[in-house]
Amino acid sequence: MCTTENEAPAISIDKQSVSEVKPFDGNDIENWVQTNYKVLATYNRNEIATYPRTVQKAILRSFSPEKRKEIWQSKVDYLTSSSIFSNEEKHYLQWFADKFNQLSYDKAFEKDLSQEMYDKAIAGIDKFGWSKTQVHKMFFTIDNLKNDEAQAERNPDPDPIGAYCECYYDLGCPTWNCDSNNGCNDSGSNPNDCGVFGGTTCDGNC
Repeated sequence: MCTTENEAPAISIDKQSVSEVKPFDGNDIENWVQTNYKVLATYNRNEIATYPRTVQKAILRSFSPEKRKEIWQSKVDYLTSSSIFSNEEKHYLQWFADKFNQLSYDKAFEKDLSQEMYDKAIAGIDKFGWSKTQVHKMFFTIDNLKNDEAQAERNPDPDPIGAYCECYYDLGCPTWNCDSNNGCNDSGSNPNDCGVFGGTTCDGNC
């Protein structure tokens, strides 16, 4: 079972470089990312993770496939090396690292592989006593685990109607409820940034 470790200090954002817009409307988020792209493109995973979930996803959508994989590679490295996990857990998580080496963000992950990784993540709940909140943070976000993940915290999200679809599996949502019938945009232009490690097609909103 996971133990706890001291949480890393908050990243200091250079307010002279990035505008201080509070982007909670879908269009505002995309415009804000475009305006600040040159600076955001230099950020590492921990810096991007200081933003709300919807903003994180918009930033990652703006990146090249190579840059997206670089950011998620950092998350995989964290999972297999952090002292928050036992040696047995790290051995289990190494399976995901091996699978990650096969992944490309040039197109959506194959559904069979995505499902295999999802099932393995779910199996960790019974094997190690991971909570749903932990599994969500571990595999569906670029965030590190916090000391206390007992309560799912939800950042303000834009109105889902007409917005990008943002999930495929229930555990891809902070509240574990992916709704594929709420009218999100699942057109061909929709990004493949859902599922384990953010590379599966999306068909719902949280």
